[in-house]
Amino acid sequence: MNNITEQIHSSHMLYERLLSKFIAAQGVSESGIGINQASSFLVDLLKKYLDAQVTLIKTSSSPAIVATIDPGQSQTILFYGHYDVMPVAASEQWLSDPFKLAKRNDCYYGRGCGDDKGQLLAQICGLITYRQLYGQLPVTVKLFYEGQEEIGSLDLKSSVEQAKKAGLLNGVDYAIISDERSVLMVVT
Repeated sequence: MNNITEQIHSSHMLYERLLSKFIAAQGVSESGIGINQASSFLVDLLKKYLDAQVTLIKTSSSPAIVATIDPGQSQTILFYGHYDVMPVAASEQWLSDPFKLAKRNDCYYGRGCGDDKGQLLAQICGLITYRQLYGQLPVTVKLFYEGQEEIGSLDLKSSVEQAKKAGLLNGVDYAIISDERSVLMVVT
């Protein structure tokens, strides 16, 4: 086994616990249930494991989160995603509690595992793993996470404008988007 594989295996249980906590935080943007818990979870995670500089941007409901990791590198990559989820419409169709992480047949189930909490956490865990193995990242990483995507990204444009005005998005060379509907608003 190489160092990367060993590091991932040794961190597997931690990453699974983090996903479980993130799913349990709910973060339903339509009702606001768990939005503060979901955004606080991300802020704490980014600060604790990545020493990120984190700024919350107030919106009409769910705050946007902008974080910077390892500033000052020659290139800057922006990751965009959202931490909010849809409400549970047909709970009787779930085989388990939607806000309690379940594992069946080597797959994880819980509200947000596939849109977008699982992707966000996979990116964050990848950054954590890289830093554990190599120290500082070779690029500056900026993370822009919104909490209103599931209700139409109501304040995304103004959040991006606020972040730009505050200098939080300066120098972005590339953007990696977890949710295709917001590509143009984030990149432009």
